[in-house]
Formats: sequence, C-alpha cells, structure tokens
Amino acid sequence: MQGGMPARSPYRLDVELGLLYYTVDEAWAPLSARVPRPEGFIVIEEVDGRPCTEFRGGEEGDRAVYLMVKRGVDHLTASLEASRALGRRLHFLGVKDANAITYQLAYVMGPPPRAEVRGRGFELRLLGAQGGG
Repeated sequence: MQGGMPARSPYRLDVELGLLYYTVDEAWAPLSARVPRPEGFIVIEEVDGRPCTEFRGGEEGDRAVYLMVKRGVDHLTASLEASRALGRRLHFLGVKDANAITYQLAYVMGPPPRAEVRGRGFELRLLGAQGGG
C-alpha cells in the first residue's frame, strides 16, 4: 500500500509463519458494509486447482464420493447426521465455516449406500467412485 507505515505484527502465529509486518495506508477509510451470513459468505473447496463442484467420479473405485453443501450448520453436526444416514463414517478433506454456504467433497469407503442425503442445513449428492486397489 502506498504511504503506509509498516507495523510489526504482535501475533506469535503471524511471526512463526513469516508474516512479520502489516502496512496500513492511513488515508484509507474503512468500508461501511455488512455481509449477510450465511448467504454473503460462500466457500467452495478446491481439489487439484479446480472447484469441487466440477468433480466427477468414475463408475468404479474403493470409495463413494459426495458433494456436501452446508448452509449455516457446523461441520460436526452435519457430518454426524450424514454418517448416521449413510450408516458409515463420512470422511472430509477439511472443516469449513459454519456461518456460510459451503461446498466440499466427502466420501465413504466402499460402494455408495445412498445417492442422496438431506438433513438440517446440509445435503449430500453422490458424484461417483474414486480410488482403486
């Protein structure tokens, strides 16, 4: 930023990650905006540099891959309810924001027990199989 004075980060994690300084342009005025939640905050997981919404599984594989869409629900609640509905443990690549609309991949080992699951604040849609042995 132009015209700003660098300030050393007071946060230990920043320093450990190498984020030593912040630069703030003193002439910059903060925005007066509100982002409605969850509608205003959308998270789309990327896998191999592509949005997970573009993933398409194959006909065969050792795991069934689903697209999980969550809306204003936390990861633990959605994953436990989905696992119960599928009768198997649901695996994820990561935890996403609870106060947002999120898209991410999830999978169960073996053939798909169901093509679709809907719950309180989430849905799973089968995308196909992945992996092999």
